[in-house]
Formats: sequence, structure tokens, C-alpha cells
Amino acid sequence: MQRPPLAITKIADVPGSVDTIATVINNSGELPGLYIDSNGTGHSFIYNDAGQITTDDVPGAIITSTQAINNRGEIVGDYYDSKGGHGFIYKGGKFTTINAPDASQTFLTGVNDRGEVAGFYDVISGRNVIEHGFVYDKGKFATIDVPGSTSTDVTAINNTGELAGRYTDAHSGQHGFIYDNGKLTTIDVPGAEYVTVTAINSRGEATGFYTDNISDDHGFIYNKGKLLTFDAPGAVVTLPSGINQAGEVVGSYRTGPNGGLGFIYDKGSLTTIDVPGSISTFANKINDNGTILGVYNDSNGNEHTFTASATSAPNALADTFVNAAQTAVADLLPGSHGLSMTNGSVGLGGSIAEHPVGSTFSALSVELQSVIPAVQV
Repeated sequence: MQRPPLAITKIADVPGSVDTIATVINNSGELPGLYIDSNGTGHSFIYNDAGQITTDDVPGAIITSTQAINNRGEIVGDYYDSKGGHGFIYKGGKFTTINAPDASQTFLTGVNDRGEVAGFYDVISGRNVIEHGFVYDKGKFATIDVPGSTSTDVTAINNTGELAGRYTDAHSGQHGFIYDNGKLTTIDVPGAEYVTVTAINSRGEATGFYTDNISDDHGFIYNKGKLLTFDAPGAVVTLPSGINQAGEVVGSYRTGPNGGLGFIYDKGSLTTIDVPGSISTFANKINDNGTILGVYNDSNGNEHTFTASATSAPNALADTFVNAAQTAVADLLPGSHGLSMTNGSVGLGGSIAEHPVGSTFSALSVELQSVIPAVQV
């Protein structure tokens, strides 16, 4: 069965920005992210479900970057100030700084719909920096360290509280893992040098990538003890970065040393995503409605945001942004602050193998292009 064609929506940049990079998307279509101004400074922003852009920074921050959003609109991320890196939670129009105990730096990577936050923090030990995973909930930290590891990074959390990430063993080998209520599952791929889990849905399906002995990266999907590996056609690098409740996986790949293309992989079918006029395209996240979020580089190398969704269903996010653009001038409120593919090519499924394993304003322009559906493999 082939996927319906995709419609790509180019999202207008934050005014005055050099790069506008939305990093995540929730089921309402809210898009938080990072924009870079002409001085090279990074600030946070969010496109809300009404099509408005709100920008702001953590007070005193040198750079503010959002990393995750849940379906209640709670946002987590990190920021840097003169003292180093800190996590933050943005909720109800307010920033709350999160610093793990005894940490030199704290990084937040995920938040679920229950408000549980995941991440990792650094502790300096002599000349070494040791990373520890954690969960933060209702003001309390719980450190997550894989037994025998020298570092543990939690990269994702789902709505049931399962954690996913990577850890390094005493021999410098890197492994993926899922941690669920005290039970640890290590994810290794035969022949891999390094394994990282990048995302997990609430059904326990996880995706990520592994690096082989010649430093090429390959994608995988883990589900209930089985590991499916896959590559985009002709790729030397395949990097899955998001998965939704339907098990649809998005990510990016390269066939050479430069450039990049996005993809969506679903039930053995891989569709390439290539934003018109771009020199590279990266698909980063996908929500449960099937809307894909990504970033593309223009001919000058600047970064911009896009979304993509199946043309067989209405693109509610695109409709919202079009309506907002029509009333841009009326919506402009100076001084207001808040939080902070070319028509696509045919995607031919790559190699597959299974392995058993144990300022608020509205100013949005859109451009729609279709992507040829993938060929089933």
C-alpha cells in the first residue's frame, strides 16, 4: 500500500531572524523552536495553534532553545547564561529553571502529557564529565543510571513514563536502552559500534540509529523484542528522529558528504521529503495527526521551518497559518512578549532486516508542493 502524496508547507521566518528552526510539534500543531538573530544570538519562539508567533527568552540567558512540547502546551528546553547550561519548563506564561542537584549543567529532552520531564545532567569528576539521566516530576528528581555505565543520557519519555536513550559502558561502547518502571532493556544491533534511541511512542515502539564499524549510520525500529533495521536508498547516513502513535518514523539521510533529505518510513515504505528550492532538508518530528515537522537550508545555508502532511486529508495546520497571514497586520502587537521538498522524488525502500533482541504577531507565508508517494518494498 502506497502513502498518499505529501503537501509541504513552508513556514515564514520569525521577522528579523537569520535562521528559524522549529524543533518539535504537538497534536495541536504548536511549533516551539529556536531562531537566530542578525547578531548570531539564539532566542526561543512558538507558533501557536492560532497561527501567532510569540518570542521571548529566559531572563539573563545568552541563548534559549526549546526541546520538547506536550499536548497540554508545556514546553521544556535549555538555556545558557554566564554560569553554564540550565533546563527550563515553560508553563502558563512563566519560565521555571531546572537544575539537577550537584550538576554543572542540566539539559531537558522530553515532557509527557502528565508533565513528567526527562533529561540528563553533567557532573564534573576530576578531568571527566559524567552524564546522568533523570526524571523530574512535581519538584523531585530521580536519577537514572544504567548499572555499570560511565554515562547515561535520557533522550525521550512517553505518556506511560517509559524512558529511552543511550548509555556508555566501561569499554566505551554505546548502547540504546528503554527503562520502564525499574525494568531496563538494552538495545544493541549486531555489528554496531554505537546505538542511540532518539524517540519512543506510548505503545513502546522506539526508533533511533546505530553506527557501524566504518562510521556509517543506519536506522532502526524496536518493538516488543524485535529490531527492524533500515536504510534510505543509497544512503551512507540514515538518522530517524521521531515516531508517532501510529508507528510512522521520520528522519533524515545523506547519500554523500554534503546535503541531506528528509524521509517518512511506514510499514516498509519510505518516502523522500525534499523542500522546493532547498539545498538540504531534514524531517525531525511527526505528531499523531501525521503532520511532519522539519527544517530546510536555502541556497545561502540559512535554516527555515516546514511542515508536511498527506494531501488526502485537510492540512489544518496550513489552513491556520494561511488564515493568520491574512490578518497579519491587524494582529501585530509591538512590544509583546511570551515564550519563549523540488517536488519530491520517489522514495524507494532501503534494506530491511529483523533481529530478535532482549512581541506576539502573525506573519506567515505558505507554499504547498506535493511529494510523489513512496514505492512499497
